[in-house]
Amino acid sequence: MTQENLAEETGLSVNFISSVERGTRNISVNNLIAISTALDVNISQLVAQHNNNQINQFLPTLIDELNKLPIDTQDALIQNFIQITRIASNYDK
Repeated sequence: MTQENLAEETGLSVNFISSVERGTRNISVNNLIAISTALDVNISQLVAQHNNNQINQFLPTLIDELNKLPIDTQDALIQNFIQITRIASNYDK
């Protein structure tokens, strides 16, 4: 999928998609969900492509975005993320 196709699928700009791909822009949870949905991959698959330093840079933004959501939504997303990481870790074995 091209950046143009992904931008069209997600409603995000090509410049935004490009900067996310280069790792020069922080991304909200909603945009992460939109991109993972458009690419038909789990969020963990997107996050797993980054090294620890990039993940550590991303975590404060993720936490900030999660804190903007209602508690029940936060809980659901966190539980889903935990399940996804458990499933992903089984594939690595």
